[in-house]
Amino acid sequence: MNDTEILIENHDLTENMGTASIPQKDVTLELIRHALQGTDSIHGWKINVKETESIELFFIKKSLDMNRRKNVTHYMVTVFKDFEKDGILWRGSSSANIAPSMNQDEVSEIIQDLALAASFVKNKHYDLNKPETDLPDKADSAFEKGDLSEWIPKLVESLFKGDIYSEGCLNSSEIFVNRSKNHIINSEGIDVVFDDYSGLIEIVAEWDGVKESVELFRIFKFSDMCPEKIEDEVRQLLNECKEKAIAIPAPAMKNINVLLSGEAVGQLLDFYVGQSNAQMVYEGISTIKIGENIQGDSVDGDWISLTLEPTLKNSSSSSPYDTDGVTLKRTMIFDKGVLQTYHGSQRYSSYLDIEPTGIIKNASFAPGKFSEEVFRSEPYVELISFSAFDMDPITGDFGGEVRLARTFDGTKTTALTGASVSLNLKECHKNMYLSKEIKQDDSYQGPRSILFKNASIAGVEV
Repeated sequence: MNDTEILIENHDLTENMGTASIPQKDVTLELIRHALQGTDSIHGWKINVKETESIELFFIKKSLDMNRRKNVTHYMVTVFKDFEKDGILWRGSSSANIAPSMNQDEVSEIIQDLALAASFVKNKHYDLNKPETDLPDKADSAFEKGDLSEWIPKLVESLFKGDIYSEGCLNSSEIFVNRSKNHIINSEGIDVVFDDYSGLIEIVAEWDGVKESVELFRIFKFSDMCPEKIEDEVRQLLNECKEKAIAIPAPAMKNINVLLSGEAVGQLLDFYVGQSNAQMVYEGISTIKIGENIQGDSVDGDWISLTLEPTLKNSSSSSPYDTDGVTLKRTMIFDKGVLQTYHGSQRYSSYLDIEPTGIIKNASFAPGKFSEEVFRSEPYVELISFSAFDMDPITGDFGGEVRLARTFDGTKTTALTGASVSLNLKECHKNMYLSKEIKQDDSYQGPRSILFKNASIAGVEV
């Protein structure tokens, strides 16, 4: 597909935006500042400004059905109010969006309403974030260069490059690309500006099976040009459609090695991110202590080592600051199962009396000792995709209905569908093996697959 086949419509912006930028003098921001300074009943405030330039395309098969381009700016204002009750100092907060079309009286009225609402919120007192001297890391992206529309033909070409089969195709797809400039200001002197980039592709693939047509859906996120990865996602989904078309109902299987792959791997390991979160610890949802081993003292499989990465390459969640303006730094959370530190927002970190890490959204897990070739050297069932994968961040229960699986009996491989699995991570992570191969799915980087030995799956009732 060449450049002339993609026509981007412009909505609410000039014909050539260039790099998104907050104006030298932001009128709405000045109105908000003036209203905050004129409100004596509040004891702190925060303003989050996000200006986003976006391009969206919608395809039916390979034909462009609709496209649009827009530029929007959101102003989120949060006010804080302190009050004492029963000898304890509390801090209430309330937030609202300010529309750019509002005048000074309208903005002032909203600020007054927020101040009143904040007085009814009873949170333990905490300090707002203050300016830091450390400079954050920056995530580079090709989308920061030139006009955003220049990248669209390349993305479209990558999307349809793997759509080459006669029996199957991309039934529909959508592309979203965003370039944003963020401005965070608070009453303690925080004043930071940074860019972020995000892309999202939704694809629906179909395959004409012998008995029935198969349709599968996937969402793929990114923040940089990654044509090979986009092509791979499309081919992989089409191949899964092909396998699903010939899959047979899964029988019940006991005491078999269960290999988990696909998107569920990152969703499963997110349990460890949640268990070490300062809010979950403060609220008593997680009881792990710093210095404890979350997997116990003896492990037959692989240890969990987790590092939070503010600026993971090609992640749409990368950011040098969180929404409170905390400077984000690379932070090790688990080292061979042992909790090194909690992580979380300014508020909950202060409740635990720890240095705030801020909210870091990228998780990087260390790989295991063995390759997938070793995992597949004896009979197994591999769970590839789920209708819905459920992971309880509190109990550790996980599982769901399996849309597509493969089983290997030592001689041949068979595609299965309709199985279901239900396990508990707290009970089986002593005997959990992480693959040596790693992958990255947006904000997740880590093992490509996980092996649970001597597990069971439920089959299709006939």
